[in-house]
Amino acid sequence: MEKSDNNGKLVGVLILGVAIGGVLGILFAPDKGIETRKKIAGKSGDLAEAMKGKFNIETKKDLNFKILTIIMRIKNQFPELSKYIDEMQETIPNEDHPEITVENLKTYHDSLNEMVNKYLVQA
Repeated sequence: MEKSDNNGKLVGVLILGVAIGGVLGILFAPDKGIETRKKIAGKSGDLAEAMKGKFNIETKKDLNFKILTIIMRIKNQFPELSKYIDEMQETIPNEDHPEITVENLKTYHDSLNEMVNKYLVQA
């Protein structure tokens, strides 16, 4: 198992190295500044998508979509559970945690899934 973890890290480092090399190549290419910036923006977006896919990283946008999807499922298929959605506090900023983080969203998503799964088991 350790060997596959090391292989995964190696692939990640290689992807990162290739991306950095590509960006450096673009920076030193004889293009106009605006063209270079466009190329860098395109390459950095590609890198972000590649790394996200490789390491299974979820973004706030991904989690918000998943949360919205499960909330709509609850409202449509299990309206009797809708009253519990408002009681979940994980995504409400407060004094101690003024920012909504990916971790908060993940916790909220997991709690919604858990609520639906428990309900289905009881039904």
